[in-house]
Amino acid sequence: MNVLVLGASGYVGSMLYSKLITKMEFRVTGTCYREERPGLLKVDVRNEESIRACLLQSNPEVLIWALMSGEEEEKLIMEGLRHTCTHLQKDAKLIFLSTDGVFSEGKGGYSEQDTPSFFLSESNLSRYSNAKLNGERFLQESWPNHVIIRIGPVYGQKVDGSWDKRISSFLMHQQQHKVLPAATNMYRSFVHVDDVTDAIVELLPLSYQGIIHLTPDQKESPYTFYSKMAVLLGERSNNLVIKDLEETEASKNGVPFDTSLRSIVASTLLSKKCRNVGEVPITLHK
Repeated sequence: MNVLVLGASGYVGSMLYSKLITKMEFRVTGTCYREERPGLLKVDVRNEESIRACLLQSNPEVLIWALMSGEEEEKLIMEGLRHTCTHLQKDAKLIFLSTDGVFSEGKGGYSEQDTPSFFLSESNLSRYSNAKLNGERFLQESWPNHVIIRIGPVYGQKVDGSWDKRISSFLMHQQQHKVLPAATNMYRSFVHVDDVTDAIVELLPLSYQGIIHLTPDQKESPYTFYSKMAVLLGERSNNLVIKDLEETEASKNGVPFDTSLRSIVASTLLSKKCRNVGEVPITLHK
């Protein structure tokens, strides 16, 4: 099976790429964007000729969209995703990594059947989350052979053994004896990078089309997330200070209180189960 990973130099993309290239049943091509990376094609999906040439060379049966660009997410979707679908072979499967941020109302416990909603433009999250939701809707309307994967905040070690930004920040605060504010009244479905990527690998040969949430059973507040990770890392958590999100602040900045996910699909479709925070052993990736 020919697999193309767009965004193979990113956090989730690089972990996924590193797992796929070890499996004989996949012929894998990965892409990077800003800097040349050994073994990866340098591709700008917003440039139609660039992505066309990449697709001709890799001829993917499955394309995994693991791209993200924060403030530039809208251009990635409006230009890059459309260019990609224009030149992708029509029977190919497109796996699109999306986000729990498509649920702007923040009521929590969202399943695959729940209806997402856009953020108001003044929200700090609007550009990224709204672009992801536009990408979901584009695929639902224009590319039937798709899988939309929604995930919450991803944590864990990268391919080189370094930590994600969230844990790196926690460790830095520990080392510098700085206070780290953390809310107890916000909830997210934190998911380990190994569980996300293992589930995607399992999904590749399956015929499933539609939406799937990759999420553990238990949601966490930032405070409980850091507290549990401190135990695993052998660190003290006494630099954590509760700083709950106030209603007025949340309303002003458009921050949802609870975007936690539930998965009805993965529980029956996949053997891989996403583990709760605190259940994942600490191991260095080589």
